[in-house]
Amino acid sequence: EPLPETVVKAINEGEIDDKTKGKDLIERLIKAGMERDDAKKVICMYGSNAFIDSTKGVQGLQDIRELLTEAYKDAMKAGPQAKESCIGVVVRLNDATIHVDPAHRGPSQIIPAIKRPIFASMLQAKPALLEPKQKLVVTAPTDYLSNVINQINARRGQVTDIQQDLGASNVTANVPVATMFGFANDIRGATQGRAAWYYEFLGYEKLPGSLQSTTIASIRKRKGDSEMVPTARDFMD
Repeated sequence: EPLPETVVKAINEGEIDDKTKGKDLIERLIKAGMERDDAKKVICMYGSNAFIDSTKGVQGLQDIRELLTEAYKDAMKAGPQAKESCIGVVVRLNDATIHVDPAHRGPSQIIPAIKRPIFASMLQAKPALLEPKQKLVVTAPTDYLSNVINQINARRGQVTDIQQDLGASNVTANVPVATMFGFANDIRGATQGRAAWYYEFLGYEKLPGSLQSTTIASIRKRKGDSEMVPTARDFMD
């Protein structure tokens, strides 16, 4: 399930990090918008993701807590779609049966038993690939305004503001980081070298639906995996 956006924002702004523990973590999560009951049951946070223990009366769970955490972190480091890090995911452990024999509670048994259902659940929830976005501000003579806007539009950018003063135009836009390679040369050519610009990181947004499948396939191919995304059934034993 998704982590509340307010909690993700608090993490991104540094109000909650990997060093935040115990009561301090609980209070900060509640302040950021997580339900109190969930905040008290967080096993660990990893990036902008949370692992919550919603089980009741499971014997032996505390004995494998470290392995649970390791498996969860491994899953968040490389999700099932494209083996990219996960953002804004709540993994909720609802029930478990722990073998009484310690010989059957080692890493080779526990870690796959946790990662596989996490991946199956994520795929059933229809995850989406996100892309990093930047705030781009370009200043150029107003005579070149249309050229600047064309360069932004060609990169799937969204113009959010245009200010004009004394023959100069300031254009603000949100642009995908992946489309900005070669921008410096292109904007210089489009304005005869009379443009100045800067970037600020904005965060992540969902990649347009029309680009999801091809981008995921491209990433998987680059990593040496099959271009076909696994299904939830592939992780169900």
